[in-house]
Amino acid sequence: MIELREENACYMQFGHYRQFSELRHGIFTRWGGYSKTPYEGLNASFSTGDTLENVVRNRLLVLQSLGIEAYPCATLWQVHGAEVATLETESVVWDDWRDDWPHRSYWVGEQELVWTIKARRKADALITRQRGVTLALSFADCTPVLFYDPVQGAIGMAHGGWRGTARGIALATVEAMSEQFGSRPENIYAGIAPSIGACCLLPEHIEMPGICTGCSTDLFFSHRIEQGKTGRFPVVMALRQM
Repeated sequence: MIELREENACYMQFGHYRQFSELRHGIFTRWGGYSKTPYEGLNASFSTGDTLENVVRNRLLVLQSLGIEAYPCATLWQVHGAEVATLETESVVWDDWRDDWPHRSYWVGEQELVWTIKARRKADALITRQRGVTLALSFADCTPVLFYDPVQGAIGMAHGGWRGTARGIALATVEAMSEQFGSRPENIYAGIAPSIGACCLLPEHIEMPGICTGCSTDLFFSHRIEQGKTGRFPVVMALRQM
């Protein structure tokens, strides 16, 4: 993974994704941002107890770092399962999409930040071929898994909690991309982002790649290690408007 720093944000990218100019993605660390202790840094969730003002500014900072602040964002009510939601590609109808904000948009200075509206969908993975829309989920130990099919122009993101992982959320996402968009598994580029590792869980026979969020609370929020009093780091993906 490649680490990139902006003035007030730090994020990581998968090297094999950087060859695709249409793809925007970032796994953001907690570094930078506007939140104060115990959510110190770039916390993307106000349901943790952080102030709405800080979270709004943090979310805008995330999108600005990738140059997609004008894109509306779609997210999910994560329930630790293996359901996959599809954001239709013919035309985006936001009536049954929304995240944890009570309104459609907020203003930070002169910039409008648009999130989706009405009741959230309960699922743990989200796929789309819609350009100019950001997929955004938040994490603090669970495994973010990203998917990109450059042939069909499709992206997907999964929230891999232990229950969802045991139920096959990653495979379910690939199967949904195949069914909905005609994606072939051999054409899909996948990336597993930082999550808590066996070093902080102690079970046997578990091998985890990359960075452990539990061992790296200077970079990432960890629900387990920080005993629930912490923030959530955002992971975002978008297909650039042509």
